[in-house]
Formats: sequence, C-alpha cells, structure tokens
Amino acid sequence: MAFDADAAVTGQEFGARLHKLGPFETPPRLAVACSGGADSIALLGLICDWALQRNGKVVAMIVDHRLRPESTREAAQVAATAKQLGVEACVLTRTDGSLRSNVQQHAREARYRLLSSGCRQRGIPHLFLAHHRNDQAETVYMRAARNSGVDGLAGMAAVSELRNVRILRPFLDIPKTRLRATASAMGLPVIEDPSNDDLQYERVRVRRELAEATKVDAAIEFAGRNGLERRRKERVAAYALAKSCAIFPEGYAVLDIKTLRYEPVDIAYRCLAAICAMIGGRQHPPRRARTNRLYDAIVSGKLMGGRTMGGCHIMPIDRRLLIIRETSAIEKSMAVSKKGRWDGRFLVEMCSPSDGLEISALGEVGLHELRENEACIEGSNIPRAVLPTLPAVRGLEGIRYVPHLCYSKGGDAFGGKIRFAPIRPLQATRFTL
Repeated sequence: MAFDADAAVTGQEFGARLHKLGPFETPPRLAVACSGGADSIALLGLICDWALQRNGKVVAMIVDHRLRPESTREAAQVAATAKQLGVEACVLTRTDGSLRSNVQQHAREARYRLLSSGCRQRGIPHLFLAHHRNDQAETVYMRAARNSGVDGLAGMAAVSELRNVRILRPFLDIPKTRLRATASAMGLPVIEDPSNDDLQYERVRVRRELAEATKVDAAIEFAGRNGLERRRKERVAAYALAKSCAIFPEGYAVLDIKTLRYEPVDIAYRCLAAICAMIGGRQHPPRRARTNRLYDAIVSGKLMGGRTMGGCHIMPIDRRLLIIRETSAIEKSMAVSKKGRWDGRFLVEMCSPSDGLEISALGEVGLHELRENEACIEGSNIPRAVLPTLPAVRGLEGIRYVPHLCYSKGGDAFGGKIRFAPIRPLQATRFTL
C-alpha cells in the first residue's frame, strides 16, 4: 500500500510492521533508543500505544553523549517526555572522556555499548532504533564510497542480534518526513541537534548530496539487491561452518582447512571473519583486506607458525586450523561483580558478592604458579597454546580459581560460573531486509 510522503504513520500500520518483526513475548518488554529527535520521539509514541494495548513494558533509553554543553539538559527533557507518555526513562551517560577524532564513529560505538548494557541489566530482549529510509540511503552511499562489499552495501538490517539484545528497525522504508508528521500529529516535543547540520561530518555532507528523492530511491534499490545476495551468502557460510568448525567452551575453535580450499573464496572469507570476530570478542568482523591476506597464507601453505587477525592467533595443527585469542590483546583485568562480561568473550555470573577478586588471563606466569601448586594441567586435553588465554580469578594471595582447569586454591568451591559467551555469536540472525 502506497502512502503520502508527508502522512503520519498510523497505529494500525505500525502494528502490522511489528507483526512482521516479531514474535514478542507476552507481555512484551521493549526498549526504545530515544535521542529526542523527531524520528525517535515518533517511534517512542507509537511503541507506547502498541505496548499499552498488550500490557507491555517500555523503557526509553536516552544516551547522554556529553559532546555538547546542553546534552545533559536535553536528555532530561527527553526523559520528561517519556514519563508523560507513561513509560520508564533511563538516561545512560557516556563517561569515557572527550572525543577528538572520528567523533561520530566513537560516539556511535559508545551508544551501542550503553544501550546493549542497559537492556541486559533490565532483562529487556528487544531494542528499537528509529533509523529510517533517508538514514539507510546515506549509509549505503557512504559505504559505496569506501568500496564496501556486499555486507556493507546491503545497508542496515531490519532485524539483527547482539549477544544480549535483539535490534529492531521498523522504519527503514519510511522517509523522515513521515516521522516528523507522526511526532507532530501526536503533539510530542522534538529536540533539534545542531550537529545534524554541521558539514564537518561526512553523514551531513552526504545528506545534502542525497537531497533529491530519486537519489534516495536509487540507493535503497541498490541496498535491496545487495541484501538478497548477503542473505544467500550467510546461508551458505552457516552450512559450511556447521560442517567444519568446532567451538570449545574454553574459548577457542578448530576449523578444517579443506573447507577453505573447496568453498567459494568469498564464503571462505566470510567463515574466517566470523570465527575471528567470535574468538576475538569483537562486535564486528575484521576488515576484508586482512581476511584476504590470511586466506592466501592458509591456502598457499605459508601460514608457518601462525598469524594474528582481529585479536586472534591462527595456527596450523595437522590439517586443521587452531584459532585462539591473541594473548597480547586480552583485556588486562576486570573486577569480579555479580554479573559481567570479561574480554568480550566470557560471561561471569556470581552467586554472592566477591569483594577483592579480579578476573584476567591465566598467562604463562599463572601456569607456572599452578604447576608450583601441583595443579593437574596436562590432563585437561586443552591445547597448550590455549592455556594462557583462559580466564583466571585472582585475589591478594594470587590465583584462586581457574574454572576451565577445575582448579581451586585450597579446595574451596568457586561461587559462580564463567562461561564462553562472546559478544558476537558465530552465526547471528540472518540478514533481513
């Protein structure tokens, strides 16, 4: 059904969109990333009406980037609007200092970290984002300028999954003008961000270049074609990985080299990148150029003692590849709390408070300490190269626990769990247009 480019989005139309993006639990628990702009305010209003009819819970997630002096005041204004709509407002503040370069990229990464963490802490499985048709066209245009592959040129997905939350974008085919009309029809206040008109940012320059509707249409059509190809490749890669890749709870993987030799080159690239992103604890796979170089070394027999990529060390063992975490790239240490993720790979869950304990890599020094304490290391059947990368819980007196080696100093039981649960699973939800 065609709609006027300036017509507000109706509740019925929005409900039909959510039906396609579901299913949702009963009652639904939803979060909306809300900046206060017309797009996210319209989304919040529509979500509230939809959830209210289903006795659902909605939380407005408001990120205060602190990039402008007025950002904290604006976050409070958005929170007040959310409360007027009858939903909980949660302000998430970026605290990692000033940004001097690649401001928008670093701010976007911080935003996703905060939003994902906020959803996990509140047990909310669905995070809605208000990206729209114009945003999609800008994204595709910028990626094309960087010679991105199929994945990048497919644009943003309507449904995608992180480890803790499912991301939903119901507006990717709706122009911004309709969302402005929706916010206006609902009588919701809108905050205008001056950075949206600052030509120092690439996205703003591209936005000016895509002012003509025909250019936006062309970019969206281009994204659609690439989206179909991306979905096809994801299915093939998932099948190849299911046949040939073994993942172990100690945080490493083994891949049959024959898979790389006999699969199409682009599928082999995709498999390598997916494994390295998972084992490396990264949200995004390595760049294609680095994956290409690694692939060439593997199939030409020049891998020798191994190479590193994406925070991983890749080495040959017999006719297989051992992919482990690169020791020098592992997160140094993290205080052991009730629940948290260390090194982007291991989920730590404690049954009771654990003051004074930290989790870090076992390392060679830790291995030596365990041997001095007569720990049974060699009987673990874990490859020797993996041992230094294992998570170890330390106190003032040294290593207390290494769960994957069943080691406990003094024989006292470890009051929690440490399990391999990387940020990015080996195969996430298939790309959805």
